[in-house]
Amino acid sequence: MDETTPSYNLNVVVRETGIKPDTLRAWERRYGLPKPVRTEGGHRLYSDHDIEMIKWFIARQEEGMRISQVVKMWKEMTATGIDPLAPPPQNIEMQPIAADLPDDSALVRLREAWLDACLSYNEFGAEQILAQAFARYPVELVVVEVLQKGLAEIGKGWFEGNVTVQQEHFTSALALRRLNALISAAPAPTRPEKIIVGTSPGERHVVSPLLLVLFLRYHGWDVTYLGADVPLRDLEKTISLVSPDLVIYTATMITSAATLLQTAESLAKKNIPFAFGGRAFSENEGLEKYVPGYFLGNNLQGVVQKVSDILTGKETPNPVTNPDSNYQKLIPAYQKLLPTIHAQVLDNYNENSEIANFVGDANQHFGKYIQAGLMFGDLSMISPELVWVEALIVHNQLPDHILNEYIFYYRQAVEQELGEQGRLLANWLEKYEN
Repeated sequence: MDETTPSYNLNVVVRETGIKPDTLRAWERRYGLPKPVRTEGGHRLYSDHDIEMIKWFIARQEEGMRISQVVKMWKEMTATGIDPLAPPPQNIEMQPIAADLPDDSALVRLREAWLDACLSYNEFGAEQILAQAFARYPVELVVVEVLQKGLAEIGKGWFEGNVTVQQEHFTSALALRRLNALISAAPAPTRPEKIIVGTSPGERHVVSPLLLVLFLRYHGWDVTYLGADVPLRDLEKTISLVSPDLVIYTATMITSAATLLQTAESLAKKNIPFAFGGRAFSENEGLEKYVPGYFLGNNLQGVVQKVSDILTGKETPNPVTNPDSNYQKLIPAYQKLLPTIHAQVLDNYNENSEIANFVGDANQHFGKYIQAGLMFGDLSMISPELVWVEALIVHNQLPDHILNEYIFYYRQAVEQELGEQGRLLANWLEKYEN
């Protein structure tokens, strides 16, 4: 039977898709899709194609699109001969990336065009540009030069105030959907080793681990992806079921690097090989020396060879450096008095509710940054996060002096509550006062 043959009544469609009858009727009335055939008695009959179309609509809605956008995208794709229901290609092969391309290369222009489409909320246009890129270049090259670098430019644009949060979310959603589709299209594993990829508790950025999963799967490894924000107990349960040959975690911020450290130490005690990487380590040179395991480096293009060397015994774990014990000793006292310190800082802003709300959020994040810096024995590692806070001040249209003032009040609270014991922290805070 042809997939377009109308054979199913409304009850079957509801059961197969989970859609509500009123919702389906509204789609048909407003957008003309799907287009069921009517029997002589006026009852609707749907085809297999109609059911798959409805499932596709629902999937796009779950990704955050409005139904009007979904229908428009469907119509644009079909009008240009693209079948939205076609499965992803199964014959994609990974090829090694050549040397860096010149700035005026066609691939750079494709990245710029993709970003322009994303910033204009032109989903169909963005997908078409990616289709062109994948048709002309190896997958590994496109995901690095277009998706990864494109998202980095979006992040920079947000930092500079040229990109809105909505534009950043829209672009990220498109990139993540494409990465997931490519991962789903990966061939069956050809290597015996099993790898687990995820992020530590508190880490919610998923682009880096997804890129790792993509590269490793297309190079033949059996990869179990755990997603973001994985509690240690959940990782341990997965390890007992999968028996991996290697566990890989990524960290974007110093705070998630701190929780990654706890995971690394736990796995080291169990003699489970652990590898790690991410922006937190590229922005804080030397941070990797405090983490037991294998550092994957700052170049995503070299990860596949690095993992191969680890699994074949050609790579040795990083020599671990113990953090300065003076910082370590401060952690319990700081954690105990943290609520009091934050309350004292907030008291300085009670007359301005807008700034007080910002300070309340800043306290929550700043406290985590400081604890991470103390854990690694180097408070200078917090500096990149302060740059991010400065950008947040700009976006919230707060006075420029707020950060310096906030640090001044924070130092006062630390000196009052921790006294001489908190001198290390107070001295570091004083460096950021102008």
